[in-house]
Amino acid sequence: PEYATAECVTLAGIATHDVAGDETLRRAAQDYAARIGRQVRVYKNNTDFHGASYGTHESYLVDRSHGFDRLFAAITPMLVARQVLTGAGKVGAEMGFSANYQISQRADFFMEPANAETLYRRPIFNTRDEPHAEHAHFVRLHVISGDSNMIAAATARKIGLVKIALRLLEIGENPEWPIADPVRAFQGLSRDESYEFKVPLKNGRWTTAYEILESYFAAAERFGVLTDEEMGVVTESRRLLTAIQDDFPSFAYDVDWAAKRMLLENYMESEGTDWRDPSLSAFDLEYHNLDRDESLHEGMVEAGMVRPNPPSAARAEPTRARARSIAVSRFAENLQTANWRSLTFRVNGNVHEVALPPNALYPDSIDEIHDVEAFISALRQVATEN
Repeated sequence: PEYATAECVTLAGIATHDVAGDETLRRAAQDYAARIGRQVRVYKNNTDFHGASYGTHESYLVDRSHGFDRLFAAITPMLVARQVLTGAGKVGAEMGFSANYQISQRADFFMEPANAETLYRRPIFNTRDEPHAEHAHFVRLHVISGDSNMIAAATARKIGLVKIALRLLEIGENPEWPIADPVRAFQGLSRDESYEFKVPLKNGRWTTAYEILESYFAAAERFGVLTDEEMGVVTESRRLLTAIQDDFPSFAYDVDWAAKRMLLENYMESEGTDWRDPSLSAFDLEYHNLDRDESLHEGMVEAGMVRPNPPSAARAEPTRARARSIAVSRFAENLQTANWRSLTFRVNGNVHEVALPPNALYPDSIDEIHDVEAFISALRQVATEN
C-alpha cells in the first residue's frame, strides 16, 4: 500500500498528516484481515531484506529559475548528511561491503549521484520533474533518498533540513561542499559505527556530516531566512548532534536508527548473542510494524524510550488540498473534475473551472461556506490574490 499526505506548509502539518497515513493503513489492514479471515501486517520501512527497496518520497515545490544544477549543488550535501539525524536504521547490508548495522535503510540501493530513475540505478538526487503546477514557473524537487520514520519528530526534522537548504538556495547563500563521490559518501556514513561521519571532498581533503550540517545552520542564522518552526529544527538538530556523543539515550529518544540500535543492543546483551544472530533482522522489521500491539517502536514509546507521536491531523492545512477536500466532501454533486491545478463544477447547467495556484493559502473561512456558488467565488478570490 502507498499513502500520500496532503500538501502542507508547516513541518508539524506534514508530521501529523504522516501519522494520519499510518492510522489509515492500520485500519485498512484490520478491515482486510476481517474480510479474508487471515492476519495482515503492514510495515512502514524501506527494505524487504532480500534486495528490494521502496522509497519514502518527498516533494518540494521550487521556483524553476534555480535549475537542477544549482539545486543539486545546494541540496545534495544536505541529503548525504541529514541521515545522521533522520535515518531509520538497518541490520546488516544487502549490497556493497558488509556492515553490522547501518543508520540508513536506503543507502545500499543508491548507484548514481543524480538521474531521473526511481526503480533502477537509483540516485541520491532525483531529477524527475512533475511539478503538479505551471511547468514554466515551478519545478518539483523529488527526494527519494530518505527513510520512513516511525518517530513523527524525525519526519518533521527530515523535511525541515531540506527546507533550510532551499531557503538558502533562494537567496544564493547555500554552503558549497564539493563531495568527491556522493554515493560512496552516503553509504560510508550509513556504515560508520565510529560516528565520526567523515566525508571525502574533491580537493583531496575531507569534512564531516557534523560540519556540513552546521554550515547550513550557521548560514541560515546569519541571513535570517528561517521561520520560527525551521529555527526550531536548527536548535533541535544541534542538541542531537551533541547528544550522539554525550548522551546516546537522549539522542535515541528522537532518532529512529539510534532507538532501534539501542533496542537491539539491549537484546544482544540480555541473550548473550551478537550481530550475527539472524533474529535481529526480525526485530528490525517489527520496529516498523504499524500494529500497535506488535510494534517494537510502540513498545519503546510506552517504555518512555522514544518520543510519542502527536495525534493524527483532523483537517487539511491551508493549501489547495483544503480546497479539494471541501469540494469533494461537501459539493460532490456539483464537482465534475478535480486535479492538481483546478476544480471544475457544474452549477445550474453552467460549467465553472477554478484554478488552484500551488503557492496559495486558503483561509479557514472557506470551511464555513455551504453554498457552491459562494465557494467558487471564494476560490477565485484566493486565486486572484496569488
